Amino acid sequence: MTTVTADVVTPQVVRETERKDGWLRRAPLLPALIFAILVTQLPFLATIYYSTQSWNLVRPGSRQFVGLSNYAAVFADRTFRAAALNSIAITVGCVLAAMLFGIVLALLLDRPFRGRSVVRTLLITPFLVMPVATALLWKTSMFDPIFGVVNFVLSPFGVQEFSWATESPLLSVIVALVWQWTPFMMLLILAGLQSQSGEVLEAAAVDGASRWQTFVTITLPYLSGVPPVVRNDRGVQAGPVWLSCWLPSMALVAWPLAPPPCSDR
Repeated sequence: MTTVTADVVTPQVVRETERKDGWLRRAPLLPALIFAILVTQLPFLATIYYSTQSWNLVRPGSRQFVGLSNYAAVFADRTFRAAALNSIAITVGCVLAAMLFGIVLALLLDRPFRGRSVVRTLLITPFLVMPVATALLWKTSMFDPIFGVVNFVLSPFGVQEFSWATESPLLSVIVALVWQWTPFMMLLILAGLQSQSGEVLEAAAVDGASRWQTFVTITLPYLSGVPPVVRNDRGVQAGPVWLSCWLPSMALVAWPLAPPPCSDR
């Protein structure tokens, strides 16, 4: 008589096996993770350390620990507060306006019509333009007080030779950024619209729901994951706009590379 003994697999053994397999699947990502930590987190920690120091670059021996006094000086600066408020206004205005226009354009492109691929390509074009080229385009072609397209369009309403870039700089920046970011919002929302289940929409139509009711009760909840992505991506890019303007001007004052001409040597 032959007896066959079967191995009993307990849940603990299954969990250990799955844990080992999980580490094996994640192992190829380890070099990229280490590289990302070295490139991003170590400089970030070094920045925090240097922010607590008072240091003149031409006098290495003058370094001393000052704690949070640098942060106190920054937040007490009127220029910093004004720049931070402008940055918040740019972030909120750009994200909300670009999201609104993106929803409208995505809804228009979600339905079939002749030449839809051509229209979609043209609408994506602003997203492919470099930021420097966008700034020059709007400054010279759109906002120019004499030859600008904006003043030409608004001339029937009494707008004559208005310098948008100097008289309304915040609004000008928001308009230019919305023009460039709207295609990105449109692509995200359009991808969400095209991934909807057609059976659900057909069932809503059979039940007598109008297009507006279908959009509010089905489409918008389905697209609820898009706004956080848009907010995080565009907000991070729009948030530190003031850094590129404020920090270079303050660096030469706060950290002089050489003593003033009239100082004692």
